[in-house]
Amino acid sequence: MWQTKNTDARLLSVMIFDSKQIDKKFAIELISSVKFDQLLDDLMFRLIVEINPLDEVQETLSHMEDDYLKRAYWSIQVHKASKKLLAHDKIDELIKHAKLNLLTESKQAQWMMNRFLATVGIYYEAYRNEIIHIGETLKLFKDQVVPKGCTRAYIPEWIAAVVK
Repeated sequence: MWQTKNTDARLLSVMIFDSKQIDKKFAIELISSVKFDQLLDDLMFRLIVEINPLDEVQETLSHMEDDYLKRAYWSIQVHKASKKLLAHDKIDELIKHAKLNLLTESKQAQWMMNRFLATVGIYYEAYRNEIIHIGETLKLFKDQVVPKGCTRAYIPEWIAAVVK
């Protein structure tokens, strides 16, 4: 089904792939073939984060310049932050990178970098004030229009909505 390149078939494939059968090479092939945000996010958060050589995939993606591959890299960071799998030195390194590059990054990578910062602010209380300050300073998504009852991706609001 994946080979059809049909989005619906690929979304279904993500649900039925066996993560135990996916090696680094195949994972990178899958990720590299996606150019649609929702499909990439489903692939990353439903399947790729469950594979055994995740750190190897992350390392490979960290050197890529393609916007969707950067998004995939930051998806792994979001996953690890939400599971509290990141050491403080790694969080510091990622925050520094995101703070310097968030506003100039591509739309695809920018969204996931922003999500990473919000996730750190939510799950790592020691970083919360710093992350909120970064959000207030950068103002990314501050003017985002969302339906009533939804929360904007503006970091201070996002964190406040989740931790309240």
